[in-house]
Amino acid sequence: MSDPTSEVPPSEGVTPVPIANKKSGRRVVEIGIIAVILGLVVAVAAYEEPIGAFIRLRLWDKGAPSRTVEEFMGAVQKGDQQKAQSFVGASDIKPMVVGGKWQGYYSVSIAGRMDYLAQDLAPKQGVPKVSDPEFRSIGDAAEVTTTLDDGKALKYRLKMTEGSWKIMEILGGRPHPK
Repeated sequence: MSDPTSEVPPSEGVTPVPIANKKSGRRVVEIGIIAVILGLVVAVAAYEEPIGAFIRLRLWDKGAPSRTVEEFMGAVQKGDQQKAQSFVGASDIKPMVVGGKWQGYYSVSIAGRMDYLAQDLAPKQGVPKVSDPEFRSIGDAAEVTTTLDDGKALKYRLKMTEGSWKIMEILGGRPHPK
């Protein structure tokens, strides 16, 4: 019995033709695998920023910034300065203490001092309700909006720092009385 991968012996007037072997089928599979790998590399390169933002901002838990704001507002409602402070990540948002009692926060900027009293930060009663966050992949930030007792909207800007969402800016408040 002869090897099926060997050449057919020449006969009169016939040119020898190699018989197809199993290696050519394996070659097609190898080329297919390489094409798939190249396709994956191209896809990852094309979607590098969205994939990176998904991981940096932990977008598998899209409600985390909203929960942070809800917990912050709950601490403000209870007058728990220590807990509320644990959600603040900006060094320029400082606790405001008047007569030995915590009143809220303040920040100083070029425009002047802004005060954020408890009623400017959270509703007086009830469970605080906030919007779904709007994410910003540039700057690793999220923005959450809530409505206060007077119907006024208040926005919180948060940033992912050290593995958790921290309040970096409060878009509201009132100018400090002189």
